[in-house]
Amino acid sequence: MIGGVKAGGYFPCKDCYTGIGVWGAQCDCKEYILSKADQIFRRKFPGPAGKKVVRVHKVANARAVASKVKAATKTCFKAFLRTPIGKMVVRHKVLRTSAWRFSKGCALDKLAGFKPKKTKNRRRVAANVCRTARSMVIKKKPDPFLCRIVSKCGLKSKKCDVKPKRSSKWTKAAGGRGGRPIASYCAKGARINYWAVRTGGLVDNIRGRCSDGKWLRACGGRGGRPYKIRTRTQRIAIRSGALIDRFHNRGGRGGGRKVLDCGRGYSIAGYRMRCGRLVDRVQFSANSARPGVAGRSRSRQRKVPRNTPSHAPRDDPRSLIRSSLLSAADAPSLPLA
Repeated sequence: MIGGVKAGGYFPCKDCYTGIGVWGAQCDCKEYILSKADQIFRRKFPGPAGKKVVRVHKVANARAVASKVKAATKTCFKAFLRTPIGKMVVRHKVLRTSAWRFSKGCALDKLAGFKPKKTKNRRRVAANVCRTARSMVIKKKPDPFLCRIVSKCGLKSKKCDVKPKRSSKWTKAAGGRGGRPIASYCAKGARINYWAVRTGGLVDNIRGRCSDGKWLRACGGRGGRPYKIRTRTQRIAIRSGALIDRFHNRGGRGGGRKVLDCGRGYSIAGYRMRCGRLVDRVQFSANSARPGVAGRSRSRQRKVPRNTPSHAPRDDPRSLIRSSLLSAADAPSLPLA
């Protein structure tokens, strides 16, 4: 076996057919899905219905395919290790091996051109590692480190006494009940980091822009002086009574001061407002940041002085990643059933 491919050019099955696979790109084998005539059970299983059976072509260059699979597996594995969950999993030997195995499935999907609609291939690695960590927890004596990983994943676990974190919530509202209601939200994963505000003695108009460049619906009239504001994505200070007097240091001095805070780990991703010619009421929608794959963004690495020895210290994350790649590469490959 060379990277999951036989040296003769065939996948590790006698008879392989496309159409079924755990990862969406692997073929189903006759050893596992037998015809009714070959089954020895009393109750016969019909097998997959509605799937066209196609004979798989012989692999032209098995070694070249195996090298592509190995390179793509390393890419998926390194991308996972850059996530907050991956930085914790790299310290656990069993989970590190499982992550390498799931990264191989990610690589096969990528090479086969499989593009899932809901969850991306790399995010599937994180999701499967999280489920594996939760299944490894022992009820009588739960491992605190595994429970920390389960909590970081946002999964529910009775063994660890962990409840899932709410993905969205609402802040407190500021202002009165006048005007007409307006609601607008950012796309999934985006947050509001830019505001266009018109104010005088009161706030006349508010409009937010998401981090992906999308402008949300405006609320209010055309009076006042325009301002462009970049703010924190977690909380904004407001002064209000029956109307909104001040929005992030822009506006009048009337009303009482309120801080609309989303809380730690949440960001402003939308709003509900009431307005006419002036803004009457403001309330923010807060979304939590999921600990998925960080994509191309890389964490800042610590600069090592030149006078230090060439070998990295034991607690350096780079040395942990290198050792995990070496140990995972030596792990036994599983059959692609």
